[in-house]
Amino acid sequence: MQDILELKHLQRLSFSSFDRTTVGLGYFKELESLPNIKTLGLGSLPGGRSAAEEKGPTESFHNFPALENLSFTSYNRGAVHILSQLQSNTLKTIAFNHTAGKYDDEEEFDWDSEFSGELLSFVTDKQFGSLTKLQINSWGTVDPIWLNPLLQIRGIETFDLEFARCSYLTDEMVAAMTSAWPRLEVFRLYVEDGLCQPSIQSFQSFAKHCPNLQSLSLDFDTSVVPSYETHHESSNILPLENISVFSVSSCACIHRKDVQGLTEYLRACLPSLVFAFVENRDNRIMGLCYDSRDWSGVFSGLMELNAEERRSLKNILQPL
Repeated sequence: MQDILELKHLQRLSFSSFDRTTVGLGYFKELESLPNIKTLGLGSLPGGRSAAEEKGPTESFHNFPALENLSFTSYNRGAVHILSQLQSNTLKTIAFNHTAGKYDDEEEFDWDSEFSGELLSFVTDKQFGSLTKLQINSWGTVDPIWLNPLLQIRGIETFDLEFARCSYLTDEMVAAMTSAWPRLEVFRLYVEDGLCQPSIQSFQSFAKHCPNLQSLSLDFDTSVVPSYETHHESSNILPLENISVFSVSSCACIHRKDVQGLTEYLRACLPSLVFAFVENRDNRIMGLCYDSRDWSGVFSGLMELNAEERRSLKNILQPL
C-alpha cells in the first residue's frame, strides 16, 4: 500500500470492504501526503481491542485540503477514531454504507448498537461545516437524539437514511430538522413499525422551511387523516411546490376508509408530484403490514396531477 503514497495526483481512493486485510489507522495519517484526494472510501478498519491498542495519530487530520466525499463500510472503534480526528472545510458528503456479508469479528459486526451514536456525535458544524449530504445505509435502528449535532450544520441538502429506520419521530423533531436545514432538497427517514410517527401536519413544516425540497420519503401517522370535507373547507394548506417524488415505506399502514381524505390532502400539498410509490423494505427486518391496494388508490389519485409529464419521463427512461 506504500505505492499508493507515490501517486501524488490521485483524486479517488477506495478500500474494499471485502478485503479482510485491515488497513492500519496510522496509515491514514500518511494519506495526508496526497493533497488532491477528493473521494476517500474506507473499507475494513481495525476494530475491537486491536483498534484500542494500536497507536494511531493523536492530532486532528488537518491536511486533506481537497477532500469532498468520505464513506465508511466499517462501524467500529476504528471508524470512531478516524471520524473524531478529522476536520475538513471542504467535505460535502459523509456516507455510512454497510455491505452485506459475514464478518469474522463479531465485535466489529455489532456496530449499530455500540458505535452509531458515537460516530454521529462527531458530525458537527465545528468539524464539518461544509457538509451538504449525509447518507446512512443499513444501520438498523437510529435514535433521533443522535441527529441533534447535525442540526448545527445549516447547509444540509440531502438527508438520506435508506434502510436505517428511526426508533421514533415526532412533529417537533421534524420541525427542528426542517428549520435547521432550509436548503434541503432530498429527505428520506422512515420510522420503525408501530412506533411514534409524525402526523400528516408535518408536511407543513417542510412547506414553511424547505422551498427547494424535491424528494420526500417519510412515514407518518395515518390514524388521523383530514376528511374530504375538512380539506375543502381549509384554505391554509401550504403546498410543497417543487416535490416531484414522494414515497412511504412498506410498513406505513393505511385504512381503506381514509383513502379519499388522504388523497385530497396530498393533492393539495404536492401539486408538482410526478412519481409516488411504496418503497419495499426488508421484511426480515421490518415486516410488511400495509395493503398495497389502498396505497395504490391514493397514488392513482395523485398521479392524475401531472400525467403527461410522467409519461414523457417514462419514455425517456425506457431501456434501449
